[in-house]
Amino acid sequence: MSCTTKGNDLPAAITDAMVAALVSGILRQEQPKSDAPMKRIELATGVNRNSISKWYNGSNAPKSSHLLMLAKAYPNILRMMLEIIERGDVWELCVKHSIPQKMTDARPQKPPRPSIYSDRFVSINVVVDSLVSGQLNQRQLWFLGRLQQGISVKAEDIVPVWRTTFRTARRDIAGLVAARIICFTGARKKGRYELYDRRKAGNKHDLQ
Repeated sequence: MSCTTKGNDLPAAITDAMVAALVSGILRQEQPKSDAPMKRIELATGVNRNSISKWYNGSNAPKSSHLLMLAKAYPNILRMMLEIIERGDVWELCVKHSIPQKMTDARPQKPPRPSIYSDRFVSINVVVDSLVSGQLNQRQLWFLGRLQQGISVKAEDIVPVWRTTFRTARRDIAGLVAARIICFTGARKKGRYELYDRRKAGNKHDLQ
């Protein structure tokens, strides 16, 4: 969209490329490479490192939900959003009331303990052979239980529930696939994990 029309001033267009460049610059300033940036940003937002890497390198702009999560964790992302919509006055109020410092102080500094050892409990409802259950961890049992209930789940669903990394979640699923307990069916992007069925084994794909 053009920035101006006859007799009317319109705001400059906000593009994904613009947001990607601004977010990348802020994240690089907040979490330099010498500071294990991907791990710290993942810890602050709960988003998987693959997405974070794209933001950090400026190749992708965060989608709206992720941008809000970044704005909650990083004051300068919030400032960027307010300045883009020309509400720097709101940012000045935030500074006046020490909001940026409070946001920084609230950011987690180290990984929380696994939820099963804290005051947050995860319900596991699964039917599985006793010999098999002894070979699976609790995240895998939870994942398997969700599939048995007819709920579609992927690695991204393990991360926030169990407060673990995307890499660990994928490793959990790989173990279930290798043991032929579950398989992935359908198109690579729109498929889903299902309980293993030998009749469908020929349509099995790599981990998603």
